Amino acid sequence: MSKAIQVRWYSYRVLLKQILRLEPVMSVAIARAEQQPFWKRSKTASVFKVIVSHLEYWKDLKESNALNSPFNYIIALSELQNVSSGQTFAGWVWLMNLVQKSLVISFNK
Repeated sequence: MSKAIQVRWYSYRVLLKQILRLEPVMSVAIARAEQQPFWKRSKTASVFKVIVSHLEYWKDLKESNALNSPFNYIIALSELQNVSSGQTFAGWVWLMNLVQKSLVISFNK
């Protein structure tokens, strides 16, 4: 049975930002790893390369990060003592605008 762990509300946001920071160096790291003996023996290495080399993967991560930002803003506001309803409303408007423009949540596909 798995054990529940406690995480902070912004952990997902931090994880996305860290993954997105890896995008520029990932192709260099893969090129170097392909020269190593373990790469040829690995069953998952080629699958990993296909995933991280795919432009849609990075695009989806960036859109998820953008959609997550308003939630983090609203949650952070909720932890403050002096927050106006206007500030909270602005966060929801921000989120609604992102959702409307997002291709991730497109019903017209």
